[in-house]
Amino acid sequence: MTEQDEWEKNQQAMTQFAIGAQDKKKEGDEYDFVTETEIEFVEDLQRKGVNVEDLIRENEKKEELMKNAKSDFEKIQIQRASLPVTQCKEQILEYIKNNNIIVVEAETGSGKTTQIPQFLYEAGSFHHHPIIRSYCEKGKIGCTQPRRVACMEVSARVAQEMGCKLGFEVGYSVRFENKTNERTKIKYLTDGMLLREFLTEPDLASYSVMMIDEAHERSLHTDVLLGLIKDVARVRDDLKIIISSATMDSEKFSQYFDNAPVLSVGV
Repeated sequence: MTEQDEWEKNQQAMTQFAIGAQDKKKEGDEYDFVTETEIEFVEDLQRKGVNVEDLIRENEKKEELMKNAKSDFEKIQIQRASLPVTQCKEQILEYIKNNNIIVVEAETGSGKTTQIPQFLYEAGSFHHHPIIRSYCEKGKIGCTQPRRVACMEVSARVAQEMGCKLGFEVGYSVRFENKTNERTKIKYLTDGMLLREFLTEPDLASYSVMMIDEAHERSLHTDVLLGLIKDVARVRDDLKIIISSATMDSEKFSQYFDNAPVLSVGV
């Protein structure tokens, strides 16, 4: 090999590209990629006064509990316990006990639709609160939904959470289908079906609690229901009424129902 050949060989060895060399990470330089959406979400939580570090610890604890859960039912109960509305359970029951009409403002995903009827059922069934044990003794707990699909799905979920068969303690009523019986204590029904029940039962005598859910959607059926419910509330002192609303409309509903108290449930 000539001197020129040897020099060229050395130059090639020095300039040879090593695959992955540029992507090699140094110790202490490993960072997780954070999207802009995640940053905005954290900033939004901080504006609401949520301690992000505490939230992370709670999520880690929840993941650990879910990992060690022995059954699907146990996992469901862990999920229930982590919902924002569960943190306000005692406050919700206190508001309902002291007022005939309340407005609950809560964001989507807080668990108000599935959990509030269960709080009332448990309080009435197991006598956790002797003063309000009549919720189930005097009638059903009703909860309206604007759409039939949501009505069916929510009732199925609640039945699963309570460990009972759908159509017994928990049931639903939609157009052309009534999955309830004489044992039903929590009944989900569409706005239209409740309007039909008003024709045969103007005072809603078979109900002890009526929850108008997603009231902020303001359909024609919902608006008519709110007017009828307001009239019934003036006749029946024993009927508890819960209006579930988005944050922006809660004050309007409060004014309509003679300045009913507003309970905020954060996410």
